[in-house]
Amino acid sequence: MPRAFRHVLMYAAAALVLAMCQGTATAATEGVVDPEIDAIQREIDAIGGSWTAKRNWTTDLTHEELMELCGTRIPPDVLKRFEAMDPGDYPIARDLPDSFNWRTLGGVSAVKSQGSCGSCWDFAAHSALEAMILIYGVGELDLSEQQVLSCETGGYGCGGGWYSWAWNYIRENGSVDETCMPYQADDTVACVDDPCAKIATCRTWVDIPNDVAAIQTAVLDGPVATTFTVYDDFGSYASGCYDHADTDPINHAVAIVGWDNNKCGPGDGAWLCKNSWGDWWGDLGGFFWIKYGAAAIGTATQQVLYYPGDDIVYNGHGVDDSAGDGDGWCDPGETVAMSVDLLNEIVSPSRQSVSATLSCGSPYVTVTQPTSSYGSMNPGESKSGSTDFVFTVDEFAPAGVVVDFVLSITGTDRYANADTFDVVLGPVPILLVDDDAGEGTDAWFKAALDNNGYIYQNWDEQFQGGVSSSELDRYTVVVWD
Repeated sequence: MPRAFRHVLMYAAAALVLAMCQGTATAATEGVVDPEIDAIQREIDAIGGSWTAKRNWTTDLTHEELMELCGTRIPPDVLKRFEAMDPGDYPIARDLPDSFNWRTLGGVSAVKSQGSCGSCWDFAAHSALEAMILIYGVGELDLSEQQVLSCETGGYGCGGGWYSWAWNYIRENGSVDETCMPYQADDTVACVDDPCAKIATCRTWVDIPNDVAAIQTAVLDGPVATTFTVYDDFGSYASGCYDHADTDPINHAVAIVGWDNNKCGPGDGAWLCKNSWGDWWGDLGGFFWIKYGAAAIGTATQQVLYYPGDDIVYNGHGVDDSAGDGDGWCDPGETVAMSVDLLNEIVSPSRQSVSATLSCGSPYVTVTQPTSSYGSMNPGESKSGSTDFVFTVDEFAPAGVVVDFVLSITGTDRYANADTFDVVLGPVPILLVDDDAGEGTDAWFKAALDNNGYIYQNWDEQFQGGVSSSELDRYTVVVWD
């Protein structure tokens, strides 16, 4: 027999023996019962549960180690706001589908791992924002969780936080790419985001009541951040419809990305959630199903609203009516000098030769000095114009009328944008101060004031900062929402 042929036969025989050995080892392994997982599965089956347990990396953690991953802490003022919410006041979409899944629609970014740090709140915040960016059509961005952990909660973020803290930092400072500040699961890492390009921001976020139809309505627009309670058995989740009936404190944050009204059985629904324990956790690539209401899922749900943040926009104004009565209001018959601040948003490039032209379509206002120069503006910079805009108010203008102004903004490289703002003519008796984080009760206060014909000015502390005592003194009534 030729030597080459004998070698072929030898290799074939060896491969056959190896395959037989591997098959025997696999069969032996499959026959081994994991007593810890078996005990969990027996408990699930005993109460009629519809989920399957397996050994995950979190199964091997002690109770204390598992709880260290669960760092969500709902701030008392936020919790109080949610407790006061009436689900009946939240608009519900018509004809909600029985199932919906942003994962299959390409509206969910990749699953990540928070490591041994209790930064689930940070990952839930980024999961929701990255999803909104995908849905908006920008593409998949890998935003840096470490940026928030180091720059917003340096020294304590692994011990607990809240997802709107992340959104607030991103809104004010912009989010950077993961490659510029890679995740290290350590809140003592220095904040070094200044040299990094800012690639995303957001505008605000909305509170969603813990009501199935309300959360489904929100999820139709995009994934939401939510909270629930992690129990020891959840660390061993594989697949199916997770359920737990106890009422321990909230401790974990995830993103809801879809739902199925019949996942746990006919008429018995569940949320599809994105976790932050790696895509190797469980059998669903890092996702899990949890029964509606189980383990307090849906508590303190919020939806972040993506905003490109790459324009020059209106950022406030000041009124000088010293040529009239000097009370700071645009009264009928007065000539008003108005300084207007512009903001070059955080994701914008530096812009040069910025100028603005003011116009107004109201018959009660005549703009006599319509232009102002702003020079060069860096990303995130707010600046007043070189000269004030000037306009006159018709002497027969009715007090309380709201007039809209338009700012036409230009810069080098053919940059052009337009923004609007409004001014109330005459004295305004009521100031409505929006001092909660995100959209809370201000919509109801505005509706009540509008429906009763009251003249009021709105002050949003998210965008305008805290209201000063001198500003408060200008109003007869101040309403805090």
